[in-house]
Amino acid sequence: MKILKLAQLREWLHSDSQRMRMWATYQLIENHDDQAKVFVEDCLDSEDEEICEAGIFLIGKHKLRDHEFRLLGIFQHSKGRMKRASAIALCALNSESSRSLLWRWLKMLMEQEELNIPDLNCAAECWLGNNATEPSHYEAIYGHYSSLRSQFTDPQFTQILLDSLENNVLLQYVLNQNIESPNYRNCFVWASQQLGFQLDPDAERILEEIDAFDSLEFSKSLPLFPELMKILPGKEQLSESLEYVSLHIF
Repeated sequence: MKILKLAQLREWLHSDSQRMRMWATYQLIENHDDQAKVFVEDCLDSEDEEICEAGIFLIGKHKLRDHEFRLLGIFQHSKGRMKRASAIALCALNSESSRSLLWRWLKMLMEQEELNIPDLNCAAECWLGNNATEPSHYEAIYGHYSSLRSQFTDPQFTQILLDSLENNVLLQYVLNQNIESPNYRNCFVWASQQLGFQLDPDAERILEEIDAFDSLEFSKSLPLFPELMKILPGKEQLSESLEYVSLHIF
């Protein structure tokens, strides 16, 4: 099959026919993906949301940082698929300018009475992937999701969260155990065995105190986690990150 030249396809991106514009976009991505920098602006200028979204995807995929400012504008003034696509692309660019915007978006979604799972999941995943995390933000997000997890089973997003933190031990546990009713102590004991260390009486006491809190009161148990981290024997990958051990509560 003959592969049409880049210049011809760029011209057809501005065709009066919507079908032709969509076909040209497909051909550009299929056959000229490595030249995305040349035509991505044409995609962003399109009146078709799907074509504009394709351009946003290419910016993130090829890390075209010259378009960061344009993406920030799209993120702030769009909603739905376009907002999610621009958030993912900004995350791929590791955009420092977007970090506060991502957190405000996520915070707003957590405070809304109406649950918007697609936006909420996208905002949380981008926030985790954009190296914008702060301890207080972690407390807010896993406090919020622990409440949701008491009412809904969402194994896919649980996997995304844990995989973002590269916690393979707890990820394996969550995927293979009863995800609807996780018990913190049982999970921690299993993980500690996999990592090859024994829990002392102080650790057992703290785990029992954590499990005593209802899932809706999980935030009250947060001060116990640093105490638990301090007594783990020589496991830097756990002691350096409170979140590695606690995020499975989702």
